[in-house]
Amino acid sequence: MLKGFGDLANLIKNARDIQQKVDSLKQSLVETPAEGVSGGGLVRIKGRADGTVQSVDLDPATVQRGDVEMLEDLVLAAINSFNQNLAEHRRAKLAELTGGLGLPPGMDLGL
Repeated sequence: MLKGFGDLANLIKNARDIQQKVDSLKQSLVETPAEGVSGGGLVRIKGRADGTVQSVDLDPATVQRGDVEMLEDLVLAAINSFNQNLAEHRRAKLAELTGGLGLPPGMDLGL
């Protein structure tokens, strides 16, 4: 009759272990640099793997040309590159965390 309580205790312990690993992963994302680049380096978005953008670097010659539309496109492309790099990094870290089990689409453990 008490066997079910042992299973419940193990489930709770496993949930706590997973939560600690997720918390550790979140902290590592804060400490990991990330970057998005476009135009062969004309625009660089720098930040952290938790999604925080820390700087936007624009090539001065590109700015001097005054082609605002091109610069807007390059910034947008760099932001998309930054976000794509974050998604790939998070997927890899999540695969490490879950032992490659693969979570259902949309389940990201709050990352």
